[in-house]
Amino acid sequence: MALINERTLLLSLQSLTRAWIAREDPSKAIPLGGMEPSEFSGTTWEALGVSAAGRDILFARLQGMFPPPAANAGPSHFATPGNMARQAYGDWENGTRNIVYKSSGSSGEPKELVHTYEEICQETACLARLLPHIEHVAALTPQHHCYGFTFGVLLHQYIGASYAVYPPYPTIFGNIPLGRVLVVGYPDFWSRVGLAGLALKSGFICLSAGSPWPDEQIRQIMRPGCADIMEIYGSSENGAIGYRTGPHDFTLLDYWMREQRAGLSDVLARVSPAGVRKRCLPQDELSWTTERAFRPLRRIDSAVHVSGTNVYPLYIAGLIEEHPLVAACRVRLMRPDEGGRLKAFVVPAEGADIRNLRGELKRFCRNRLSAPERPIKFTFGSAILKNNFGKEIDWT
Repeated sequence: MALINERTLLLSLQSLTRAWIAREDPSKAIPLGGMEPSEFSGTTWEALGVSAAGRDILFARLQGMFPPPAANAGPSHFATPGNMARQAYGDWENGTRNIVYKSSGSSGEPKELVHTYEEICQETACLARLLPHIEHVAALTPQHHCYGFTFGVLLHQYIGASYAVYPPYPTIFGNIPLGRVLVVGYPDFWSRVGLAGLALKSGFICLSAGSPWPDEQIRQIMRPGCADIMEIYGSSENGAIGYRTGPHDFTLLDYWMREQRAGLSDVLARVSPAGVRKRCLPQDELSWTTERAFRPLRRIDSAVHVSGTNVYPLYIAGLIEEHPLVAACRVRLMRPDEGGRLKAFVVPAEGADIRNLRGELKRFCRNRLSAPERPIKFTFGSAILKNNFGKEIDWT
């Protein structure tokens, strides 16, 4: 059976529909997530509470992920999700057969990221070899995002395991069947599991990706007689790059290699099944212990352009954090609708008077930074903003 088939699109559509309904009527989203795919496929859109306009939006998003030939694009009437997935799959098969993800925007503006069918197959086969004898996949992440789609949808189809979507609450472990189970979670979820003091049963493999998983949390989950873990290092742009199975170094997946090139500290190359190399720069500074083992150290500070000058947001945020009244800071380039300068999100130190802090930071920045480097807008909050996957998000 082909790795991507009509059921693949149906599962992605179910995830897209749940996300859309959650914005319209959150009370209806959780039951939809637990609905069997076969039931979802045959339920009318009216019964799901999705309007004709909503159907067009969902079809456009499904085709955005599974692009059709241009001639076949465009909304049509579909009585059920099954009809929609069937049409979208037929169109996709006749097109480029690429998969398109949208980045989270954690490191800038969200963008479309294209992966070829060959890359998807190569990645899934490699991950299946690292996770043998899986009997059930418990998905706690959206299946229309890169991570959830790979580990929630593609992997269970490839290895023939059973599959179900669960709400991301630590209490769900009583509902997951026993056996060798891959639990597709994310750092914030595993943090809540740790805070709840749960001892997870042997046979569970706790999977995480998206942002760093602290070693101490990993040790807590891997107590003697308890679950195993796997953490994936990668990005929406490049897919999975490396993995680790405990609080130690990551190992490159077998189709990735490290290259040394003049003037660049880390260049990675992905080698296709046909032997073609595709090079990329990682988003993090990596510390290498062998040619295939590494640890991410910190995000690479990429320059942005302000008033004709290159400025470095990570450097600027670090400097603002030197102020004794600042606990944490993030700096970003404003979105086009906000302006062309920098903005800062600041977590005040305990006891700081926010009423005076804005003016104090503006004076501090005038003394330490050039005009293009100075944030012109300061936003304050109790913690750095993150999404459910633990990735930092933009603010307004």
